[in-house]
Amino acid sequence: GIILLAFGYGLEIFNVVNPVVSQVIFLIAVIYVGRHIIKDGIVHLFEGKVKIELLITIATFGAFLLQSGEEGAMLMILFYLGEYLEHYSLNKSKSSLIELVNTAMVKHGDHEHEKAVSDIIIGDIVVVRPGDKIPVDGIIVEGTTSINQASITGESLAVSKSIGDEVYAST
Repeated sequence: GIILLAFGYGLEIFNVVNPVVSQVIFLIAVIYVGRHIIKDGIVHLFEGKVKIELLITIATFGAFLLQSGEEGAMLMILFYLGEYLEHYSLNKSKSSLIELVNTAMVKHGDHEHEKAVSDIIIGDIVVVRPGDKIPVDGIIVEGTTSINQASITGESLAVSKSIGDEVYAST
């Protein structure tokens, strides 16, 4: 898409060919890069929703109607790059969170080490620090705390817990 944009822009700047040819190249770049954006915009329109994909599509084709295909192509390519970066960073964050949630600090004697949650067995002492999510169901064996159990009970107020109290994963 970017290569087509640069090629069409170069043709337009140096007046190598008829300006219509560069506009066609810009249109090809828009269709190649923005086909999913255009499709999503139209689908949302038929569902009665006006979303950003529709607005980008309208602005892009409006630029072509004003004979400014390079601006329309640039708009679509920039939106596509923004969507790509958003999905990339979201996927990286999800994988990092999954990795983080799938491990826990386990205490053996005087030392602590990280262990996969799936490898924790009954009798392991899991260390949970303030602000951490509780990785597995268990019983408090040392200390006191307040835990938000809204994900389990629906009650948004923190509940005080001390030695001998049960705690639940993901709270």
